[in-house]
Amino acid sequence: FALFVAAGVLSNIGYISREVIWVRLAYGTVTLVLISLYFIGLRYPDLLLHAADELRRRRSAQDRLKGVDFAAISAKLQRLMEQDRVYEDENLSLDDLAAHLRINAEQLSRFLNTQLGKNFNAFVNEYRVREAGRLLRAEPKRTVLSIAYAVGFNSSSAFHEAFRRFAGTTPGKFRQTANAPGESSP
Repeated sequence: FALFVAAGVLSNIGYISREVIWVRLAYGTVTLVLISLYFIGLRYPDLLLHAADELRRRRSAQDRLKGVDFAAISAKLQRLMEQDRVYEDENLSLDDLAAHLRINAEQLSRFLNTQLGKNFNAFVNEYRVREAGRLLRAEPKRTVLSIAYAVGFNSSSAFHEAFRRFAGTTPGKFRQTANAPGESSP
């Protein structure tokens, strides 16, 4: 990469100054890069194939997001999560949510990663934990496990792990703090 940059700089200097020596240096640098790539390819054949596959994968992912209306997806996604509360379905999958949005699962995954900076599980669990926190405050007599199931978790351990990750504490401690007299709830 550094040699390609150097070749670009040298060729620009040659073009601007109209000095032949700079153009020759740029061509020499490009030749050196190509020869280096050839020998690297001989020594590490999988390295160049892996790099080419990665470039194809990234270009393909970008192509799949072309024409996707991010604002519309965001609005539909917000409605599905906040009004329809689809996160309460413990079997909700990336495919299911994508079908609700009328896009494919890869487009939804790319949207979540690039636009919201989170993966599908983190996105859904954030809504689940937020609702669990509300229920823990609003219904102090209800068991933590019943709240976990009500918001879409299918196991106690998954609920506790997600709650700790997003709320920074356990559900029990959250409830104690939120319902303590004189304490302001988070």
